Amino acid sequence: MSEFLLNAHRGEGLAELSEDWLGSIDPAGTLAFLRIFASDASSPLRSEPDLAAEMGVAGLWLKDETGRLDLGSFKALGGAYAVAVHVKAAQEQRLGRPVDFAELATEEMKAHAGDLIFACASAGNHGISVATGARWLGARSVIYLAQSVPEDFAERLRGCGADVARVGAVYEEAMAGAERDCREKGWVLISDSSWPDYVEVPRTIMQGYGVMPTEAAGALDDQGICPSHVFLQAGVGGMAASVARGLRQAWGAAPKITVVEPYAAPCLVESLRAGRVIQVSGPVPTQGRLDCKEPSMVALAALARDADAFILVGDRQAGATAERLGRAGLPTTPSGGAGVAGLQAAMSDPAAREALGLGADSTVLCFVSEGPE
Repeated sequence: MSEFLLNAHRGEGLAELSEDWLGSIDPAGTLAFLRIFASDASSPLRSEPDLAAEMGVAGLWLKDETGRLDLGSFKALGGAYAVAVHVKAAQEQRLGRPVDFAELATEEMKAHAGDLIFACASAGNHGISVATGARWLGARSVIYLAQSVPEDFAERLRGCGADVARVGAVYEEAMAGAERDCREKGWVLISDSSWPDYVEVPRTIMQGYGVMPTEAAGALDDQGICPSHVFLQAGVGGMAASVARGLRQAWGAAPKITVVEPYAAPCLVESLRAGRVIQVSGPVPTQGRLDCKEPSMVALAALARDADAFILVGDRQAGATAERLGRAGLPTTPSGGAGVAGLQAAMSDPAAREALGLGADSTVLCFVSEGPE
């Protein structure tokens, strides 16, 4: 079961969100940060001829983010980088001079960063990234979890150096708690979503994600390949928007880019239909990392320009795809494999295949965004 929507705003964007907050993707800052604090080794790009044959396309490449920075997800690139950018700016203000990332690694700088507290709400990997970035830089972090988040994930966050605050029954209530405490206590909110008057931090996070399209395009360019189609899963839309923009910079209009959302959380699709950011309602899907009922304003504005189409997939399709990827040696979750599920859904939908020009001669790029839970 799927639902397909061509993007009527492609190239122009939404009138109500006319400003292009995302801008150009430049991964240089993120890579400079990673060279000092972690590793700038790229994640692998895998060719999957057997899966391609099963799905009826000529070629399928999967960008494997399941081991990124040993944190298990593409989100390792975003939250940690946003923390680093804020710490760098704070140290520059304190010293009255420029500071580079290498200097932030010194014990003296880490001691001064100890007064900074970063907070976010999380249902998964974003919190791990924020906590890890704060630990690397000598700062503190508080990660807000809803009561529904398993305790073993809370323990994993504590292992990354974070304090954990349990607030509310659902993610939205945890987010409200994080916003409130940051406002009242002077902490720094690191959210991967965006709204009016809160743009710069999520934009920085999305710039961090820009490492992915840069690596993928470079690896395929080395093989003389420009894929005909790209499928990108989306929650609030930050990853999809960053990757789509980076691939547009590399390849222009050539690939048809389709964004994949769960049936239970079509916040981008419904916002595009409305021409503005709206909130949707629905049950919690098994694609839990993508269970976002309101899109990022920055991401929506960018995807309205860059995405050719959107497709919704159900839990059964996403679960079956995750199982198949696991058998192919790429264990993931229904969220992590949702881009591939979108490809399968589109191949099963005659209208989608015709609209996208998708068929036996197509070459496809997808991103496996996280490892198994």
